[in-house]
Amino acid sequence: SFLEHIAQKSTRELKSTYRTAKDHSSALPVEGEPETTRLEFAKRIMEETDLPAYLKETLPYVPFQESTYRTDLRSRTGAKGAWQFMPATARLFGLSVPPRTDERLDFALATRGAARYYTSIYNNLSQDENYRMIEDKYSLDPAALIGPATINSYQCGERHFKKMFKILAHPESF
Repeated sequence: SFLEHIAQKSTRELKSTYRTAKDHSSALPVEGEPETTRLEFAKRIMEETDLPAYLKETLPYVPFQESTYRTDLRSRTGAKGAWQFMPATARLFGLSVPPRTDERLDFALATRGAARYYTSIYNNLSQDENYRMIEDKYSLDPAALIGPATINSYQCGERHFKKMFKILAHPESF
């Protein structure tokens, strides 16, 4: 179907971009695990989650898009690290931020925090009553909408997708 094609295409494009990148921070070792690259570590941590397979496969590539796996990256908005956590979100998912140590800059700790964050987003969105109505109404494969919504909620927040779900479930109200 069209939606499956879009989901597969976005994953393929992200992987392709990763493969052709000039910055190889993903191949750097994880502190404390010198034989494990950042990408391999992210894959392992995501594999340990209860997320669906299509998200486990895609999510390890998010730090490439966010920071090219650089742990020293800081945005002008206050996000830091390979996963570009904002301070409040980092705290919410168990990471310390200044004035103590900034765990957003520790790839291993931040990756575990990101796994908790994505699991929370996925659980919240997939249980949304409007999402369930859309899924039934349009006979959607969950990977077609909830996967991209989970990934993009990391950037713009769940509330935007919950609003979109409400509009799609009840278009006559808008």
